Amino acid sequence: MAKAKRKYNDTFFDYGFTFIERGDEQLPQCVICFKTLSNASMKAYQLKQHLSNTHPQFTKHKSLFEMKASSLKNEIGQCRTISDSFKSNSDCILHSFPSSG
Repeated sequence: MAKAKRKYNDTFFDYGFTFIERGDEQLPQCVICFKTLSNASMKAYQLKQHLSNTHPQFTKHKSLFEMKASSLKNEIGQCRTISDSFKSNSDCILHSFPSSG
């Protein structure tokens, strides 16, 4: 029997979590330390526990979470752009060699 996959809930942001998608599942990601937890951890009490145990100084800073989440999305976008650029460059290099066929 297949394991049920949990879905991200917008209230998880109150605990400093956004999500990333890996394959067909969503994984909670802390916007403060960028740690990614398992899909099974996508429960309010577990996310709240991470926040209170790992980042107790940030338990009441939703505006900080918004700023960190925005920064995280920008970094991911830049990484994808760089990755696409490398792929494009490697395709160019590959096609610049004479065909040996």
